[in-house]
Amino acid sequence: MKKLIKIGMFLYFIACLVLLGHISAFADEVKPIHEYNFDSDSGTTVIDSGSNKKNGIATGTENSKLITGYNGVGFARHFEKEKKQIIKVSSISIPNSARSVRFKVRRDGIPVSAESECILSTTNTNGNLDSFIRINGDAISKAEDAGKLQIMVLENSVFDCISPTSICDGKWHDILFTYDSKIVKLYIDDMETPVFTKSGEYSHKGSYSENKITIGNFAQDSISHGYFQGDLDNIQIYSSAITPISTKPSKLTAVGGESKVDLTWNAVNGASSYTIKRSTTAGGPYSAVATDITGTSYTDIGITDEAIYYYVATAVINGKESDESNEANASAIISNLEVPSELKALGGNSKVDLTWNEVSNATSYIVKRSTTPGGPYTTIATDLTGTTYTDTGITNGITYYYIVASVVQGRESEGSDEVSAVPIPEQTPSTTEAKLKVVLEVSEALRLSVDNDLNINTQMAWSSSDNTVATVNEKGVVTAIAPGNTVITVKSVDNSYTDYINVLVVENADDYRLAIDLKVGETARLTTDDFTNTANVTWAPMDSSIANVTTKGKVTALSKGLVLITAKDAEGNIIGRIYVRVRE
Repeated sequence: MKKLIKIGMFLYFIACLVLLGHISAFADEVKPIHEYNFDSDSGTTVIDSGSNKKNGIATGTENSKLITGYNGVGFARHFEKEKKQIIKVSSISIPNSARSVRFKVRRDGIPVSAESECILSTTNTNGNLDSFIRINGDAISKAEDAGKLQIMVLENSVFDCISPTSICDGKWHDILFTYDSKIVKLYIDDMETPVFTKSGEYSHKGSYSENKITIGNFAQDSISHGYFQGDLDNIQIYSSAITPISTKPSKLTAVGGESKVDLTWNAVNGASSYTIKRSTTAGGPYSAVATDITGTSYTDIGITDEAIYYYVATAVINGKESDESNEANASAIISNLEVPSELKALGGNSKVDLTWNEVSNATSYIVKRSTTPGGPYTTIATDLTGTTYTDTGITNGITYYYIVASVVQGRESEGSDEVSAVPIPEQTPSTTEAKLKVVLEVSEALRLSVDNDLNINTQMAWSSSDNTVATVNEKGVVTAIAPGNTVITVKSVDNSYTDYINVLVVENADDYRLAIDLKVGETARLTTDDFTNTANVTWAPMDSSIANVTTKGKVTALSKGLVLITAKDAEGNIIGRIYVRVRE
């Protein structure tokens, strides 16, 4: 009969845990015997709001410093190692078997480098250290355990539990340690799944009515080191092993979509609604963007594409808001990705050179090719971070068709406008075979053109066969670099036009080039016949800053340099060219 009564009482207790749980992480029937939340402290007096009240005394330099509490609620205590700040509680009753301790802790990201830092410890009636909760230091522990949370009960060396990872990350952590005289469990933040579990028998010897608790260091008087550096809040001590009840949403996930972020989370028993909070900074502060959500999903659409947003969720139970869930982040993706523009293709010897305009926010580009207009296309290059690409190893004489796509936030845009090109064999004449050449002195520059309209130059592709001798820019300006021969080539984008000019670079061009020689300010007269038909001739200097020429062929030297003057007839045909060298 007694066994049936005990079974019935046990089932009743479990039902209470399930049905009567509220915002506290435990059922209403389970109350802490000692609770230090620091919200009602007065000076150095630390108030115990538990069922068996034993106030504590804060000691050390500047020992009454309070800061904003966990989750921005109430107050928390800040402890500084160098100021030896601790809280002492004397003549306190500690359970001699099962017990639970829950607290909130925040320790900065600086690794614990020397001695361990004790968060909470107890002594037995003999004044000897009974148990402690500490952050390991590498001077005492293994190097890989530095920064990890360790909880040890020393009596009979019953158990020693340690967190799998360091808690020194500058964030608040919710810690729960429970022991029912047979099984030890350690929870960190997630009250559904312990991070450490261990079995063992444990029973104290002697009386435990005159224990001492020290918060912020080891309680044993003979131990002078181990001061804690960080923040503590909501320290709760229970006289039994506690089964935690999760009252905050867990496993919050965020997935970015087109101009939106989709959020999902696990349901909380007894929750009447949920609240979603958002921040643009990891760790908050957060602002509520949606309340009274009755399901376990929400879509946030009031956001900016590509910006990263950080979310937490809370549950509302019996009109009270729970702690915040884990943080999840995502960014909305752009709905219409920008497509690369101004794609150009220029055929060469077994190759095609491609160029296109940059796309803002693109992380890379993809080039696709086909031998049929309009595709289908085959991808020939990915992960291109620049805006140029050379397709090599292709067959001369075959027309190839190309498109380019941009990649933004891992998404591929649509293809650009299609362009085509035909690779052709090199037709550049040998510099040693060329008889007629343009002669430049080192550092001289000369503009070339393919049309009376110099803007046409920029629509062509210019190249030098030897850039160490002379270079040519996109406007057709040749600059002499060093003595030698080079061939300047110009091609139209569609390969319908190609031409060449040979350039000889020398140290002194006086003996190599026939030119009108003028000093600055001097003039000369040009004609194409017997000087009777000059009105029908159009004269044009390649660089009017060196010399200009009137409609009647009068040349005026303006500044030092070499300029080529061209004469064209009424139909635009070139009927003559002549160099003018201007000296100072």
